[in-house]
Amino acid sequence: MGKYTFTVTSLDKANCGHDYKADTVEPTYTKKGYTAYKCQKCGDSYKDHYTAKLVLDMPYLYTPSKYGKKVTVSWYSVSEASGYQIYYKSNGNSKTLRVKGQAQTSKAIRLASAGKTCVVKIRAYRTEGKKTVYSKWSGKKSV
Repeated sequence: MGKYTFTVTSLDKANCGHDYKADTVEPTYTKKGYTAYKCQKCGDSYKDHYTAKLVLDMPYLYTPSKYGKKVTVSWYSVSEASGYQIYYKSNGNSKTLRVKGQAQTSKAIRLASAGKTCVVKIRAYRTEGKKTVYSKWSGKKSV
């Protein structure tokens, strides 16, 4: 009879023929997107083809209107926003207001005194989990 030799080797990353399965993870406003590959045989994995995080659009600020001590700020809504931040400065005092909700597109602000110039700018924000992402500030408008 002939002689037979058997060699037993374990399957590991070095001697696997790798049969990778690709899964695409889409980017969000807080995380980059990527393609994840995992070998169906040995479990080896890696990521590549990274894509940038999504960027929140900047809201367009219309010219504010002023009636006495009241300034009305209006803007074009951003569909992906959770809300907006409005910065205004009058008489050397500045303040930032938060407007919750994407659908609201105007806000009335009461100033301490009438007759002074008020400078306004706005940005959108989006909350994902515990993280908040902001757009760039709009250009300043004075009234």
